[in-house]
Amino acid sequence: MKYINVESAQKSEYPKLYVCLVNKNNYVTIVIENNFFGQKPKIHKIYEEGYSTNGKRRGLGLYSVKQILDKKYYNAFLNTSIEGNMFVQELWIKYI
Repeated sequence: MKYINVESAQKSEYPKLYVCLVNKNNYVTIVIENNFFGQKPKIHKIYEEGYSTNGKRRGLGLYSVKQILDKKYYNAFLNTSIEGNMFVQELWIKYI
C-alpha cells in the first residue's frame, strides 16, 4: 500500500486532502490537493532536486515524478498551482 506524504497539511490546524479522478475527452485526470501551513512553496522551484519547504534532506518526490514523466511518458502532463492555502497537483494522461 502506498501512502501520500502530506507533511505540510499535517502541520495545519485543520489538515485537508482532496483526491479527484476524472475521465473526460480522451484524458484521465488525477487531482490531488492538500493545504499547507507556513512558507508558501515557490512554484518555479518545486521540481528542482532537493527543493522542499519541509526541511533539509527532502525534495526528491516531485523532482522524481517530473523526471519520469518527461523521459518516459509523452502522453502525460503535470500541472502544479497554489490556490489560497491549497497546493494543487494535476496529472493529465491522454489515452494512446
